[in-house]
Amino acid sequence: MVGLCILSLVASILFPTIIEIQLERATIREQQEARALLTEEMLLNSVGHQSRAFPHTVEGNYQTYSVQTVRDNKIWLVCLNWEGKNSRAQSICHSYFKK
Repeated sequence: MVGLCILSLVASILFPTIIEIQLERATIREQQEARALLTEEMLLNSVGHQSRAFPHTVEGNYQTYSVQTVRDNKIWLVCLNWEGKNSRAQSICHSYFKK
């Protein structure tokens, strides 16, 4: 009986921790995907002489990301924003120079 109580106590402590670890792993996958999508969008925009417009949203395998762009002369700041699986706001930004 004591062993069963100890086992249930350990399980009740570990279960929320395991769930939290899984949510953080999912958020890390989203961040990796966001970096790849952001790099791809920036490369597509920087190639050639004419700039193409950045989309308002980018669809990934794990998430839909909203795109925010700021242009200051020839420097672009591009950010992807989303709410992660861990229910926290996430954002990844890159800047680049366009001639």
